[in-house]
Amino acid sequence: MKKFNQNLFSPPPSVVKKVTAAMLCMILSGLFLVAGCKKDDKKEDSYPKDIPFTEYVLADDCQWENLAYDDKVMLINSDEELHQYVACINDGYPEINFAKQTLLLAHGMATRVLVYANCNCLQQFSKQSYKMEVDLFQGLATVMSPWQVAIIVNKLKDGCVIELITIDKDIEL
Repeated sequence: MKKFNQNLFSPPPSVVKKVTAAMLCMILSGLFLVAGCKKDDKKEDSYPKDIPFTEYVLADDCQWENLAYDDKVMLINSDEELHQYVACINDGYPEINFAKQTLLLAHGMATRVLVYANCNCLQQFSKQSYKMEVDLFQGLATVMSPWQVAIIVNKLKDGCVIELITIDKDIEL
């Protein structure tokens, strides 16, 4: 066995072993941290996931038009498309940045007098598949009432399939 020659500037073998072990621990910890971050990135693609949205409200001098009220969701990705469904006395409808955003316009016909409709949930189930839930707060009177709900989301590609789920909720007038 070769004897360790220690000079003034060389650390003893026990210190070298401890420093080497500490460096290995730091390297392994760094690798686990990086691997953990990559796993979190993969969670981005796990489904279903909730999609944030903002309610879109027309100005008082505007109204929706040309809607068939057949319980569906339209994906609107341009000002030209939006102008087909909005009529305003002035140009008073809120602007949408269609380069970064999409307007989802859900519409249908309630079987009772409609008090209020709102979107309560938008979820993504695959790259192109979504589900939008709309609550319909209705009175007791049996009167067919058209409804529409519009929300703004981050840009969606044309061709996405958006399933509409309506949930009837009773309101006493």
